[in-house]
Amino acid sequence: MIKIVKGWYEGLIYPFKEPDWKEKMWLIPLTGYLLTPLFQILVLRGWRVELVRRIGLKFERILPPADVQTILRYALHGIKLYLITGIYLIIPIFLFRLFGINPFRQMIAEILNILGYLWYNDTGLPLSTLIWNSFLAILWELFIENMWLAFYYPYYRAATIRYALTGKFRKSHLAFLPNVLFVVRNIGIFLMMMVNQVIDKVIIFFVNIIISIVFTPIVGAALAPLFLFYADFWTSGHEYGQIAAKMVKQEYPHLLSEYDDFGTLESAYV
Repeated sequence: MIKIVKGWYEGLIYPFKEPDWKEKMWLIPLTGYLLTPLFQILVLRGWRVELVRRIGLKFERILPPADVQTILRYALHGIKLYLITGIYLIIPIFLFRLFGINPFRQMIAEILNILGYLWYNDTGLPLSTLIWNSFLAILWELFIENMWLAFYYPYYRAATIRYALTGKFRKSHLAFLPNVLFVVRNIGIFLMMMVNQVIDKVIIFFVNIIISIVFTPIVGAALAPLFLFYADFWTSGHEYGQIAAKMVKQEYPHLLSEYDDFGTLESAYV
């Protein structure tokens, strides 16, 4: 338990333990002001991939560089990551069509069935049976909807971590069997990661409120959203980095000898 709490706490404070954290961290929040928070989120998606790589490969200094050139490159990788996320999220639509499910239409139909019974019962069924049948129908829809989500989240995470380590974007996401086997072997770590992320988000939310109340009026600008986005990515990046270290140990031990602390962003995204 102590180890879990220590790891969770480390995920919140680790950026500030590096001597050059100010030089590496000031520019990304500034992009939220100059180029909108949307651009900042794109940057952070790419930035987090490089962070995961550095943690997984045990770099001495894990904070990625953040000059103008690398920030533009992070943004391009962020766009690519959101595009692949969109592809993953489109798949449930095909599942619905395969099982003949239209969630919205089905929900309306079940409500009308129950209302129709209350006005006039032409089904010949008792109300309890009608409600039970509607409940089972809705339960089936939820199962189909969440079946893909339960598979997608750990699989996508394993594929993205594989990409961070190897730089092979398409190959990493198409590596179906290696990704599934990695998730199965480390299912406990994935479950703990999800729990830690919930805790992190709760803490970040309350810190965000404090920043909004105390600092924003003084500075005269909305600081809270910039902190919220950044903190969410550096804490989740730390969690994913621990899983990346597991993947290196189990599948890519040779990478530890190929990369050193002078590895560049280009070497990560070949």
